Amino acid sequence: MQKGSRLAVVLNVNKNPFSELNYGTGKRVTTETIKDAHEPLRIRWYSDSFIKIPVLK
Repeated sequence: MQKGSRLAVVLNVNKNPFSELNYGTGKRVTTETIKDAHEPLRIRWYSDSFIKIPVLK
């Protein structure tokens, strides 16, 4: 990549019947349920938000 190039970043949650979802309760992921989750995950992206990607030469 050249200096000044841009990357497109896509955030996605893999929710399908064949995947395990970690609800962040501290329990084993295989035993968690949606009832254990309490609060929904919210991703907020602000104008000054950034993702740092280290680039090696």
